[in-house]
Amino acid sequence: MRIFVIATMLATGLFAGRPDWQLGVQAYSFRKFTVAETLAKSEALGLRVIELYPGQKLGGGLKGNTNFTMDAATRQGLKAMLRQHRTRIAAYGCCTPGKPEDWRRLFEFAKEMGIPTIASEPRSEQLDLVEKLADEFRINVAFHNHAQPSRYWDPASILDATKGRSPRLGACADVGHWLRSGLDPAVCIRQLKGRLISLHLKDMSAKAKNAHCVPFGTGELDVAGILAELKRQRFSGLFSIEYEHEADHPYPGIKQCVVWFRQAAKLSEQDLLAGKAPRGAFVADVAEVWAVLEPGYDSLWPEIESANTDGYRDVTDDVNGTIKANGDGFPKEQYGNAFDNNPQSKWCIKTPTTWIEYRFPAKAKPTIAAYSITTANDAPNRDPKEWQLLGSNDGGKTWEKVDGKKDQKWFARFQKRLFKLQTPASYNAYRLEMKNSGNPDTSQVGELEFLAEKVEE
Repeated sequence: MRIFVIATMLATGLFAGRPDWQLGVQAYSFRKFTVAETLAKSEALGLRVIELYPGQKLGGGLKGNTNFTMDAATRQGLKAMLRQHRTRIAAYGCCTPGKPEDWRRLFEFAKEMGIPTIASEPRSEQLDLVEKLADEFRINVAFHNHAQPSRYWDPASILDATKGRSPRLGACADVGHWLRSGLDPAVCIRQLKGRLISLHLKDMSAKAKNAHCVPFGTGELDVAGILAELKRQRFSGLFSIEYEHEADHPYPGIKQCVVWFRQAAKLSEQDLLAGKAPRGAFVADVAEVWAVLEPGYDSLWPEIESANTDGYRDVTDDVNGTIKANGDGFPKEQYGNAFDNNPQSKWCIKTPTTWIEYRFPAKAKPTIAAYSITTANDAPNRDPKEWQLLGSNDGGKTWEKVDGKKDQKWFARFQKRLFKLQTPASYNAYRLEMKNSGNPDTSQVGELEFLAEKVEE
């Protein structure tokens, strides 16, 4: 029996690096879905704990939402739903009642639902009551930080509020909001040693107030450094993935976070600090990450292998064309790499918008029926998200629109996608104007092709 229990915990990820580390998702990540849908998606990710928040619709035949004021029958229905998906509530928040009687109702709800931690932002005049209830009900209260100028935006404010108080009062560390506030999240984690209860774990697109969440290991937040510091502290507790971006379809990004965390959490503190955490969210066997059926989704995730272009030939091959762009790119990552038939190389340039041209010799006007774009090796937020393909026959004095795309999503590194034209185009020069997927200052592509249909012999 003991062997079976350990094997089960390993399979569900509860032993992801330390036996006392738990990985779950903050349900706010799925705020446009019901709790029933959220639990199904969480279970598909192999997660067995979840952090609920007040206000999410229940679904699954239950009326109402996750507010702690739900009646007894609804609570029983929620418990049954949790059992169905083999999931327990590891935290609830953020929730900050105004009245003393509502605070007691909150703790009674947490006790009945088996919730060990409430994430909250209590006012200073409420601290005595919160401490009293935390000790009475034996439930933790983790003070959550939103971005500056919120009540607990910096670690000092949490330490001041909890100084000399019960060890059941501590921090729910939202590392993304610290980055938005101009703080170093790893330093903040270090300052809160001994008061950390749980984390809202994120990676961010930029060190800026308007930054958004990105898959772990692909943004500007040193998630690996945070894990290393938590290993040094011998932290035990909950990591709630909070992925606030792409609310209509967050599952792919959260999936990448889960895969990255499970790999990174196995590494030692020294290896994490040495930069040995996985690059981005991808593993050697990418099929392991993406070939999954998401509950509520009617097909497999889009194919991650290169598009089949056997029916085409690249008209830029074997001609001495001229390449121009709005900038050279970084050393060894210059614009010529976009047409070198080697997706392992890339054109990477320090700008969020970019353009690149290919001009054919003399008056050549090859007819293309399609084009392809291949992603580069890292940093998905540098991938093109929207673009226009233009053509010119007068040396670039005037350009005509050939094709355009918006809100494009990529699902792997070195992923080639084929874009067919509604009408074949014949121009002496083609120009691709692109905007990246959210990186504030850098764009990249692995390879570009302008494709003509092969003539059958």
